[in-house]
This record gives sequence, structure tokens and C-alpha cells, in this order.
Amino acid sequence: LPGALLGVLGVAVFMLVVRQLYHNREMALWAGALLAVNPFHVWLSRTARPYSMMFLLALLTSYFFLLLLRGRRSRGVWIAYVLTSMVTYVAHFTALALPAAQYIVLGFVLRREVKFFRRWIAAQVVAAAPSLLWVYIMLTAQGPNEVK
Repeated sequence: LPGALLGVLGVAVFMLVVRQLYHNREMALWAGALLAVNPFHVWLSRTARPYSMMFLLALLTSYFFLLLLRGRRSRGVWIAYVLTSMVTYVAHFTALALPAAQYIVLGFVLRREVKFFRRWIAAQVVAAAPSLLWVYIMLTAQGPNEVK
């Protein structure tokens, strides 16, 4: 049930994102309809694995990144971007593809905006800190059968 609910929520959030980015209600409805009948989205939303959650988190992180690219660089957007990135990175290791793709986009789109790039790097460091801390704890933890 959680996967299915997150899948439905993903469709709704996808429609909201399309509406916010393109200001076109009809396009948002068509995008939501296409995602709602997408066999992979339906199939992966039925599993007990976190695929629908990862879709939703990646969608939100990408939305806030696109807002930043479009020039909406308020403190609230930066905070939302960092928090959604942080939750996404903690949720699953495959989310590391998001900052890699964003870095490539920044290389093509914002070559001359060094200030924005530095803020983006700082945001990535803050967002990745909990994941890196968890990896450090797991790597240094001693098992029950190890000698101290």
C-alpha cells in the first residue's frame, strides 16, 4: 500500500510541477495521464520496494533545482532544495545520479555563474553530510563477533 500511495502522490506532484514550470493546465493533465498509465510506473508502484518514493523524491529535488536554474534563488528555494536532496540521498544510493546530472547541466548552462556554482557545491556538501556520516559509522562499526 505505501508504494501505491506514493505512486499516486507522484502523479499528482508531477502534474503540479509541470503546471508550475510551464503554466499550462492542459499539458499538466496530459503529463499526469501519461504517467498514470505508464506500465513501469504502475508496476514499480505496486512493489514493496522504494521505487515510487525515489521517483517522488527525485522529482521534488529536480523541481527545486530547475527553479534555481530559472533564477528563483530565494532562501526558501535553497532550503527546500537542500532538504529534499538530503532526504533523497539518505533514501537510496542511486540518488547520487542526481547531483552528477545536475553538475553536467551546470557545465553546459551556467559556465560563467561561479557564485551560483559555489552555492550549489555547498548545498551538495550539506545535503550529503548525513549519508556520509552513516557510511562512516557503518564502516567503522564493529560486529558482535569481532575482537576489540
